[in-house]
Amino acid sequence: MNKAFASGKCYPMYLAQKKVLIVSNRVDNTNNFELTHPLNPGAVFSFADSLDRARELLKTEKQHLIFCDLILSDGDATDLLSEMTRPGIIPSFLFCVTASQEQSYAENSVLKEGADDFIQTPCSPKVLSKRMAALSRRLKKIKTEQNINITDQISLSVDGHTLSINDNTLTLPRREFAILRLFAENPGRLFTREEIRRQIWNEDHGLNPRTVDVHIYNLRNKTIPGLIQTVQGKGYIFNKQHKKVK
Repeated sequence: MNKAFASGKCYPMYLAQKKVLIVSNRVDNTNNFELTHPLNPGAVFSFADSLDRARELLKTEKQHLIFCDLILSDGDATDLLSEMTRPGIIPSFLFCVTASQEQSYAENSVLKEGADDFIQTPCSPKVLSKRMAALSRRLKKIKTEQNINITDQISLSVDGHTLSINDNTLTLPRREFAILRLFAENPGRLFTREEIRRQIWNEDHGLNPRTVDVHIYNLRNKTIPGLIQTVQGKGYIFNKQHKKVK
């Protein structure tokens, strides 16, 4: 990780009030990461020299932005990325992989795995500043997407996995929340049981078909009647108008 990146002086305005995790076995002086711009209260940095240490930190502290070296002593950056992303759940963080010029071969595969950016180091302060500005804009967009208004009565909080109906708030299990979000973002679309299973449980090939039905049943008991409707012999549809679907 080059000095321009480490000092933070080349992007002092972009990460203010953000929590940033640096995962690198080359971090040898955390003071180098402090943002020193006098007009910026600065980001809150955390540091890990291995994937295991990063996992420990992520259990106790939510991060907005994660920079992870491509190769660490105990694994690959994509190992951590795959653990942090789940089917049906849209991450509330950005994950950037940092790599040396000799590791440029990995850029396409890393981005296909879901990384938000791939930064080769060392790079010039000017180039890094532009990349950080772009990441900052994406962080702002993520923040605006954290609340999903389903109807005038119902909303979802992505950050807290909660369902709010009028003045009542309920924390949903992860799978139920993922299904409800899938429906809410695709109103009027028919989903078969197999489509729901594939999007929410895509790693569980032996899933009992009735498991989807049970989760739908639970969601119906927690939401407004008629919101999730059964289309006989086909699947389920999310109907915000609560009109009967034939």
